[in-house]
Amino acid sequence: MIYLDHAATSPIKAAYNQGECSYWMNPHSGYAINSRNEIAQCETIVRQALGLTGGYVIFTFGASHAFQVLATQRSVTNKKELVIIAGPWEHESVYDVADYRYDVEASENMDKHFDPNNPVLYCQQLVNPITGEYFDINVIRKHKLKSMMQMLGVDLTAAIGKCDVQEANVSGCADAIWLSGHKFGTRPGVGVLWISNRLAKYYRVTIDPTNGHNLVHGTPDVQAIHLLCERLAFMCTKDYVRRANYNTVLLQSSMINALKNNGIEFKLFDTVHSSTAIHALTLPGFNADALCQFLASKEIYVSPAKSACAADNNYRVMQNFGYTNKEAEQTIRISFSAETTQAYDIIGLVDAIKEFKLKYVE
Repeated sequence: MIYLDHAATSPIKAAYNQGECSYWMNPHSGYAINSRNEIAQCETIVRQALGLTGGYVIFTFGASHAFQVLATQRSVTNKKELVIIAGPWEHESVYDVADYRYDVEASENMDKHFDPNNPVLYCQQLVNPITGEYFDINVIRKHKLKSMMQMLGVDLTAAIGKCDVQEANVSGCADAIWLSGHKFGTRPGVGVLWISNRLAKYYRVTIDPTNGHNLVHGTPDVQAIHLLCERLAFMCTKDYVRRANYNTVLLQSSMINALKNNGIEFKLFDTVHSSTAIHALTLPGFNADALCQFLASKEIYVSPAKSACAADNNYRVMQNFGYTNKEAEQTIRISFSAETTQAYDIIGLVDAIKEFKLKYVE
């Protein structure tokens, strides 16, 4: 099997059993003091890994759930209601839930919402999960948000392990941060939401961390949270990011050389300003959906360059990056794991692409 879809979900890394982590009791109960303490320690690990001070760390059931909390738990403060605006490239879990979408609203309407007197949470990824594009959130905050009432929400899911989030000044720019653990080797169904003290004024948060500071209901899976924080701390170190990027640069180079050597015409999304672990690969004349099915029949797994969560299965994100619909339909998303993807996986992928080309394209 060749798995090159790590931006969608990754196999669980690290030990996950009772012997390694035995926090299985209900942390909402007084008798489960060890589990309660573990949750508190995990909050500290998140702050240290991401360089955060103040605010509230809330463990959720994933990034989509984290954003649902942001969207649904708002309260009116000083007769002003927080407005949430999605940037053009956001994942559907943000785009479909936000109050307004930056790429479809009339400019005069957006100017009204970005009035400095209106509280706004503008949502912007640090790394796009389809193209790997790095976004400079410092520039976005400086030029788009004009007052202390206008805040930035950042999805870090695709950035973990690919860039130094502290060097990117996420803690200095963002008032909300969220991420899913299953994208970088933790158990599915666990994520993190952090909201700043400034943003917290628009939510009914409590100092007591029980039930996610009053924003999340249900019993936390402390073992899953433990593993999430263990992986997060490991993957946010400068040494890990440096080694991971070195590995994925080599994999990227192997893929480019293999495609050229096999005479396969291609175009890669901006390789200068994008993660070398995520690639939007356009193959003129290929149908991406058909190619993905063909590759899957050979146990080679990649994705089309669109979100599986899109209601109408559209290519909105790629079109907002400047691709035509035809180009997007010919594009696949390939995503490496810096820890497990090998050069021979790339060779197997390219050989299968060449076979598809000979059978169905030429």
